[in-house]
Amino acid sequence: MDSARQHAEEVMRHYKKTGNRLHLEGMRAELAGMYLNVREFENVIEPSEKALHFFEQVKHQRWISSLSNNLAEAYFETGQIEKAKSYVHRVLQLEVARSRPYALYTLGLIHQYEDNLTHAETAFLEGIRTAQDNTDPFIEAYLQRALGKMYLHFHEKDKSKAPLESAVQLFKKMGLESEVIETKKHH
Repeated sequence: MDSARQHAEEVMRHYKKTGNRLHLEGMRAELAGMYLNVREFENVIEPSEKALHFFEQVKHQRWISSLSNNLAEAYFETGQIEKAKSYVHRVLQLEVARSRPYALYTLGLIHQYEDNLTHAETAFLEGIRTAQDNTDPFIEAYLQRALGKMYLHFHEKDKSKAPLESAVQLFKKMGLESEVIETKKHH
């Protein structure tokens, strides 16, 4: 991650020097996404908020939606539930189809955190359907795993098997062996 961070910062300096604000903020958003992927949630927030501010000014819906999703997940993972909810609802209101399952993933986690099985299940299932409609196996795998883990959390072991197995198969197809191992821990 250190070399990726250094490269991103070097590229951002270049874009700043050449006055290319669009690419500068795009790279800042990509850097925030890298932090999200390696679960450095605290490091996601500041660059995401900076980039989001710019993309709001230029009304770039895809980036607004993507960054709001990143912030929702980062705020959830850092225990800032109300901020997470706010960003989730913002994504859902934007109605960007590709972003919807990611927002539903975080919304499901929020509902599970609040011990609301019905709403968590609804969010995860809707997210899975939307991910399938979008042909997005990446988020579908995480949604399937979250659904299976949620069933286990609420002592519904029989219901957990199918989504956990689906998650394992999806992660295998994508070559994400560490996620296969993580998912199998919950079988």
